[in-house]
Formats: sequence, structure tokens, C-alpha cells
Amino acid sequence: MANQSSTTLAALDAELFIERLKCGFWQELQDLFKAKQIVPHTVMKAENDEFVLSLVAENLGVSIITDRATPYQVAFIPIDDFKIEQYIGIAISTTDFAAHVQVLFDTIIGHYCNN
Repeated sequence: MANQSSTTLAALDAELFIERLKCGFWQELQDLFKAKQIVPHTVMKAENDEFVLSLVAENLGVSIITDRATPYQVAFIPIDDFKIEQYIGIAISTTDFAAHVQVLFDTIIGHYCNN
């Protein structure tokens, strides 16, 4: 699967699956699995994304997780029939809004909104 340019949820039906606990899109994903009659073969459940990635890197299963920089040798493969929108924010003090924080925020937003 790692060499594919994309996949589908149905392709996960045959894979060992590592479930992410406390995942923001888990309920939506469960609803899609149910609608498509897909029953993931869950071999492990984990709360920590880094732990999930380490399990995937050891070929213990696949997981659905957002793309990110990671030291683990894993491939992030787009899922054609499951798209999510993720919002990224910055937490700042309302009493001391420094100019450099605004520059950082503008840079991050500019990078993700223009790509």
C-alpha cells in the first residue's frame, strides 16, 4: 500500500488497523465505515499519535492520521473517499499581543492558504 498514490476506505478492509483514540474525526470515520460496511481489523488502540506512527513504522498495521513531519519511516497516502478539513489556530494572551506573534500567525496562514 505504501507505494500507491492514493487509496480508498474499502482497501482498508483487508488491512490490520491501528485505531487512534481521541481522534477529532473518529466519529465521522466510524459513520463512513458503517455506511460502506467496512469493518476494520483493529489490532491495537492508542491515544498518542507518535506511538501510532511508531507502530505503523514497524509494520504492525495502518492508521488514518493527518500528514505531518515525522522521524518514522511511514508513507502518508491520500484516501480518495475520506477528506477532512483541519483548522489550525494559535493560542495567545489577550493582554499582551506582540507584533512577532502576529507575523508568525500571518506566515502560517499564508503558507497553508496559498498552497
